[in-house]
Amino acid sequence: MLELHDVHYRPATAQQLVLNGIQLKATTGQPVLIAGASGSGKTSILDVISGLAACRSGTIRWQEEALTQRQRRALCGLVFQFPERHFLGLTVPQELKLGH
Repeated sequence: MLELHDVHYRPATAQQLVLNGIQLKATTGQPVLIAGASGSGKTSILDVISGLAACRSGTIRWQEEALTQRQRRALCGLVFQFPERHFLGLTVPQELKLGH
Protein backbone atom coordinates (compact mmCIF):
# COMPACT_ATOMS: atom_id res chain seq x y z
CA MET A 1 0.00 0.00 0.00
CA LEU A 2 1.19 3.52 -0.85
CA GLU A 3 0.33 6.26 1.64
CA LEU A 4 0.97 9.98 1.55
CA HIS A 5 0.37 11.89 4.76
CA ASP A 6 0.32 15.70 4.90
CA VAL A 7 2.63 16.13 1.89
CA HIS A 8 3.61 19.69 0.94
CA TYR A 9 5.60 20.61 -2.16
CA ARG A 10 6.66 23.80 -3.89
CA PRO A 11 8.75 23.66 -7.05
CA ALA A 12 11.66 26.08 -7.24
CA THR A 13 9.86 27.93 -10.03
CA ALA A 14 6.64 28.50 -8.04
CA GLN A 15 5.82 31.20 -5.50
CA GLN A 16 3.24 29.09 -3.66
CA LEU A 17 2.80 25.47 -2.65
CA VAL A 18 1.55 23.26 -5.46
CA LEU A 19 0.75 20.39 -3.08
CA ASN A 20 -0.64 21.50 0.25
CA GLY A 21 -1.36 18.80 2.84
CA ILE A 22 -1.98 15.95 0.38
CA GLN A 23 -3.42 12.73 1.81
CA LEU A 24 -3.52 9.57 -0.31
CA LYS A 25 -4.01 5.89 0.39
CA ALA A 26 -3.61 3.53 -2.58
CA THR A 27 -4.20 -0.17 -1.99
CA THR A 28 -2.08 -2.71 -3.87
CA GLY A 29 -3.91 -4.09 -6.89
CA GLN A 30 -6.45 -1.26 -7.05
CA PRO A 31 -6.23 1.36 -9.83
CA VAL A 32 -5.67 4.98 -8.85
CA LEU A 33 -6.73 7.97 -10.93
CA ILE A 34 -5.10 11.36 -10.46
CA ALA A 35 -7.17 13.95 -12.30
CA GLY A 36 -7.42 17.72 -12.28
CA ALA A 37 -7.15 20.90 -14.25
CA SER A 38 -3.94 22.03 -15.90
CA GLY A 39 -1.55 23.26 -13.22
CA SER A 40 -3.36 21.52 -10.37
CA GLY A 41 -0.35 19.40 -9.34
CA LYS A 42 -0.91 16.04 -11.07
CA THR A 43 2.64 15.78 -12.40
CA SER A 44 4.05 17.26 -9.19
CA ILE A 45 2.49 14.53 -7.06
CA LEU A 46 3.95 11.87 -9.37
CA ASP A 47 7.36 13.57 -9.24
CA VAL A 48 7.26 13.56 -5.43
CA ILE A 49 6.05 9.95 -5.19
CA SER A 50 8.75 8.75 -7.61
CA GLY A 51 11.52 10.68 -5.87
CA LEU A 52 12.20 13.04 -8.77
CA ALA A 53 11.25 15.91 -6.44
CA ALA A 54 11.56 16.33 -2.68
CA CYS A 55 8.53 17.27 -0.62
CA ARG A 56 8.94 20.12 1.88
CA SER A 57 7.20 18.13 4.60
CA GLY A 58 5.03 15.09 5.08
CA THR A 59 5.51 11.34 4.93
CA ILE A 60 5.43 8.89 2.04
CA ARG A 61 5.11 5.23 2.99
CA TRP A 62 5.29 2.04 0.97
CA GLN A 63 4.17 -1.17 2.71
CA GLU A 64 4.00 0.84 5.98
CA GLU A 65 7.68 1.90 5.74
CA ALA A 66 8.53 5.60 5.43
CA LEU A 67 10.77 6.13 2.41
CA THR A 68 13.34 8.81 1.68
CA GLN A 69 13.49 10.56 -1.66
CA ARG A 70 16.46 8.39 -2.64
CA GLN A 71 14.62 5.17 -1.72
CA ARG A 72 11.57 6.25 -3.73
CA ARG A 73 13.73 7.08 -6.75
CA ALA A 74 15.26 3.56 -6.63
CA LEU A 75 11.86 1.90 -6.17
CA CYS A 76 9.73 3.76 -8.72
CA GLY A 77 9.65 3.95 -12.48
CA LEU A 78 7.96 6.78 -14.32
CA VAL A 79 7.11 7.05 -18.02
CA PHE A 80 6.56 10.67 -19.04
CA GLN A 81 3.58 11.92 -21.02
CA PHE A 82 5.86 12.98 -23.87
CA PRO A 83 8.48 10.19 -23.90
CA GLU A 84 10.25 11.58 -26.97
CA ARG A 85 11.49 14.39 -24.70
CA HIS A 86 12.79 12.11 -21.95
CA PHE A 87 13.57 8.59 -23.23
CA LEU A 88 17.11 7.28 -22.90
CA GLY A 89 16.19 3.65 -23.61
CA LEU A 90 14.70 2.32 -26.82
CA THR A 91 11.69 0.70 -25.11
CA VAL A 92 9.60 1.33 -21.99
CA PRO A 93 11.19 -1.66 -20.15
CA GLN A 94 14.68 -0.34 -20.99
CA GLU A 95 13.71 3.13 -19.82
CA LEU A 96 12.41 1.79 -16.50
CA LYS A 97 15.58 -0.27 -15.99
CA LEU A 98 17.76 2.82 -16.48
CA GLY A 99 16.19 4.54 -13.49
CA HIS A 100 16.70 8.19 -12.79
